[in-house]
Amino acid sequence: MSNTLPTTPWHRFLAALLTTLLTPVNITVQTDMPIMSDSPKADIVLLRRAGERWNQAQRERLPDGIRDTSAHTVLIEFKATESLNQDKLIQLLAYGYFYRQSQQQKVSDIAQVLMVA
Repeated sequence: MSNTLPTTPWHRFLAALLTTLLTPVNITVQTDMPIMSDSPKADIVLLRRAGERWNQAQRERLPDGIRDTSAHTVLIEFKATESLNQDKLIQLLAYGYFYRQSQQQKVSDIAQVLMVA
């Protein structure tokens, strides 16, 4: 019998909350997206804006830092039980890079956010 506890998918809870808050203002929330064509899924949350800018209703529901970005897509790496460290930042940058490459997007199209407890 294994003594390891199953991991809690905290990013899915965050995605559910953001879906409830942001879907009514036309922001798509996705999670467990493949970052590369042949890679495992990453524990990220993606917000995709419809339209040229965040509108007022969207800005009222988005957190600080996200509401002010001009990027079309926001990639959120959520660490509910882990502290901020260099590896987490490198991981976020790698996810952003590989996602951007797989989607053929410009650097300015993607904003990256690291949320830690």
